[in-house]
Amino acid sequence: MIKVALALVVLGAAVWLAHLHVAAQSYHPSVRVRLPENVHLVMTHAPVDRHEQCAAITRRFVEPMRRLCTECRIEHARCERTPAPDRGATHYTVRLREMQIAVEGAPERARGVCEEVAVALVRNGAGSAACVFPRPKPGVRDSRPG
Repeated sequence: MIKVALALVVLGAAVWLAHLHVAAQSYHPSVRVRLPENVHLVMTHAPVDRHEQCAAITRRFVEPMRRLCTECRIEHARCERTPAPDRGATHYTVRLREMQIAVEGAPERARGVCEEVAVALVRNGAGSAACVFPRPKPGVRDSRPG
């Protein structure tokens, strides 16, 4: 009887620890969209606690893209267990409160898309959004206008 009780206590502790492990994990919403002219948008969002929240965030990003840009292709929309690398150092990036959208492509086209996306988000009620320029590589002279 003591062995059975001990086994139940150990099993209960294992279940409790497993629950703590799952509860402590977070989900990182990530969406990659290919636009015409070989430009990509890579949306990453602040981590959330539940997979359902993550899925809802990716849907809120993907559904308007599908409606508004018929030539666009969703390359992935998923909930990552680890955060995506910060692309802001090397790409034009739209920064919002809990989200960033890296714009990958030819620099002049990426800059234009970045600025267009930031303006469109503000116009559509996103609050504050800004296009942030990539940092120049060390030893390379910054030739951007302005």
